[in-house]
Amino acid sequence: MGACQDEAACLGNAGQVSKDGCIGVAACNRNAGAVGLGACIGDSSCEKNEGNIAKHACQGRLACQSNEGSVGENACTGGDGACFDNAGNIAKNSCQDDGACLRNTAAVAEGSCIGKEACRGTGPGTIGKGACIGDRACKNNPGPIKAFTCIGDPDPVTGFGVCEIP
Repeated sequence: MGACQDEAACLGNAGQVSKDGCIGVAACNRNAGAVGLGACIGDSSCEKNEGNIAKHACQGRLACQSNEGSVGENACTGGDGACFDNAGNIAKNSCQDDGACLRNTAAVAEGSCIGKEACRGTGPGTIGKGACIGDRACKNNPGPIKAFTCIGDPDPVTGFGVCEIP
């Protein structure tokens, strides 16, 4: 297939792009970080990105747009804006679903922040391995959040996540 596929996919790109990376309208427009194999798939997925993106990461519309942190393998996937405007470093297999790490400033350990808005607005405290699983699980929580905690569905009455700070 090749890299930089679609309108303005790599316009103004300064980072190295690997095979099958930067697929979609403006996918890596003004990107400064390195893009791994099959990463940055979707319209504006890595537009204005400054961090390095590992293979198969940042998949979905606006997945890593305006991202400043590094993104691990298979992270920031599964929905729109998974790591939009993120400033923290994201480990592999983390931040999966719509807005999972939107405007996050925390470092996110492996396999964490899984669910819609699971870690939206979290930080600056770190998020431990396997933590914040479920929609809105740790939304707006400044952390730190221990490994394998904050797991579950939102409250059926309030809609707040298990460790969400309103």
